[in-house]
Amino acid sequence: MRVCFPGAKHEFSTPEHSGTRRVMYELYNNLVAMKKQGIIIDKVEFDRFPLLDGGIAPSIKSAFYDFSKYDIIHNLAIRPLSLLRKGNAVTLATVHDFRMLTTPDVNDEYQMNLKVRLGDYFILKGGAKFALGCDYLCVSSTQTENEAISLGYKKDRIFLVNLGVDKRFIGKQPKKRIGKIFKIGHIGALGTTKNIRFAVDAFNKLSSRNDIFEIWGNSLSSEYYKSLVDASKSNRKIIFRGFAPEKDLVKIYDSFDVFVYPSKYEGFGLHIFEAQARGLPVIIYKDAMIPKEVRKYCMEARDEAEMAEMVEDIKENGYGEQKRREAMEYARSFTWEKTAIRMIEVYNTVLAKN
Repeated sequence: MRVCFPGAKHEFSTPEHSGTRRVMYELYNNLVAMKKQGIIIDKVEFDRFPLLDGGIAPSIKSAFYDFSKYDIIHNLAIRPLSLLRKGNAVTLATVHDFRMLTTPDVNDEYQMNLKVRLGDYFILKGGAKFALGCDYLCVSSTQTENEAISLGYKKDRIFLVNLGVDKRFIGKQPKKRIGKIFKIGHIGALGTTKNIRFAVDAFNKLSSRNDIFEIWGNSLSSEYYKSLVDASKSNRKIIFRGFAPEKDLVKIYDSFDVFVYPSKYEGFGLHIFEAQARGLPVIIYKDAMIPKEVRKYCMEARDEAEMAEMVEDIKENGYGEQKRREAMEYARSFTWEKTAIRMIEVYNTVLAKN
């Protein structure tokens, strides 16, 4: 069995902490590490076009590549592949969400940046439509499975393949120091979908002077980022740290006392599991579209005031050892090794059907 992963240069060799890129890196490297007899995993990396979105190159250059020597072409990124010369190969797409087709309003941050807006339209929306035209789909959550079915895709051609937590998040936890400072933390992109203003407003309702809110992440829109900074000007305890380096992620999570993730929409939500795997209480926005398997052990705040109350309660009374252990064990049960094993099962099934 020969399986091909098309992508842009370096997408499978650099574990950049962004949803799709993380999956491409982890799945490829875990499958290769398994050394499963009889299965060859090839990555086909296309050189990027200067100054353009990385997804443009595979979308265009794939038309000039001969994929017919492969049994399966597995598209791990949400992007269209043009005029595939695939011979008898089975096409399979991994999709984490169909928000571009089902709930486009949650992507309003893209309207503020022309380059990202074009990438949104041609790559994300085009990629979602391409996926729906593939022979089979892999989805990372039941929520995405339901979206695919609502768009007319046949249920018997969909495979649920949950994502995983990297081994480094499952390591031993340092003993928490008891001090005067209580740190609330967030890691993730700062677009409007992530709804970080919700958490900023909640933090501003806290009464203690010994609280700190650290926000790690980059913004897709300079205008939205400016609005966040403006909303935080009166509170010096709100600190914007910028992009969270991969090598420091575990240390950053371990520095928090509570993790807030008020996103309006997640196809999966790896940050939630990573935080819980480090033993942190996680507070999300109650009305968010977050898969049920990921939000299972989260605390859910209806509004900013309730989020502030939850933080105060954790600070005063603690998280609770049983709740912490249950959430941690559950999050740690999702591993990339399991994802890779499940993917091998999918490959064998789709080839058997064809």
